Amino acid sequence: MHEQPKKAIHQFAQSQAVEAKHAPRLDAWLSESYPIREATMAEQWQGIDRVAITFDGYVTIDYKCDEKARKTDRLFLETVSNSVTGRPGWMRTSRADWLVYFVVPETVWMFRFDRLRRMMPGWQRTYGERAARNVSYATLGVCVPVTVAVSAVEYLARLAHGDGAVLEVSDRWRGTRG
Repeated sequence: MHEQPKKAIHQFAQSQAVEAKHAPRLDAWLSESYPIREATMAEQWQGIDRVAITFDGYVTIDYKCDEKARKTDRLFLETVSNSVTGRPGWMRTSRADWLVYFVVPETVWMFRFDRLRRMMPGWQRTYGERAARNVSYATLGVCVPVTVAVSAVEYLARLAHGDGAVLEVSDRWRGTRG
């Protein structure tokens, strides 16, 4: 009889370390196109990591950095942060305008949170929720295939190609997607 391999335990501190490791690269990339600043503590409590100044005013941004998505071809969209307490995940709580989802090492997916939230019920029905086990609880989320997530992306950039950031809703996509 073969024993099933145990799933790796997700460590929240490790997720924070991944984001801290890659945030400076995202900062450098974004600041080539927009003046940005780090969020205040009050903004951080609202799920905001950065604030950019665009032609239209201020835009708030939530960073997520994922070192596994390249292998799985799926983006993890967190719905429940803590399964024991029932604390909602960042997909439900972030007050940011934009989600900058960095698939390490070079692909940046830029989503408007309002569009993502409209897509989530269908994705949740289709793909269900998956658990990332922590030591004493689980984090739940929807693992959306990149081939499907692209229907909601506002802008996709490859850092190695020198693609710049775009924090305005694309007119060419208005009314044709999601």
